[in-house]
Amino acid sequence: MPLAPSDTEPKARARSKALITSWPVWWAIAVVTWMITNHNSSPPDPALVGTETYGHNQTGDLSMYTRWTLMEFLWVMITTKPWSKTHQSRGYLIAFATLVPWAILSTLISLHGGTINGIHLLGLYGLIISLGVAYSRASRLDGVVTTTS
Repeated sequence: MPLAPSDTEPKARARSKALITSWPVWWAIAVVTWMITNHNSSPPDPALVGTETYGHNQTGDLSMYTRWTLMEFLWVMITTKPWSKTHQSRGYLIAFATLVPWAILSTLISLHGGTINGIHLLGLYGLIISLGVAYSRASRLDGVVTTTS
């Protein structure tokens, strides 16, 4: 006689799915808010020219990195499809595998960037780590099949 699933198992699964599907929204809000705060405290200095600009925010950095962050967020949402009824870990793996090369390219592009760029990179690395964790959790959920008799 198979054991019936406990009452807490569906609740725990629902909480786990809610956590897995809601974190990209909070990630995007946190990174963009941090970049805006940094831009307000360290605005671009037009007097700096040439190599003096290394490590300082440039004009247009906030809008460019905000667009990049929002594109990364949209990519994660499209590949993971959190609104879908079927929860599959494959989307997290695809997002992870495509964002790793993007992170490497972003790092090379921004070697002498300012602090807004650094915030974007930290957020991107955090997103990649979070995708790995979400993939791990989602793959465990994919493997769980409850049977009720």
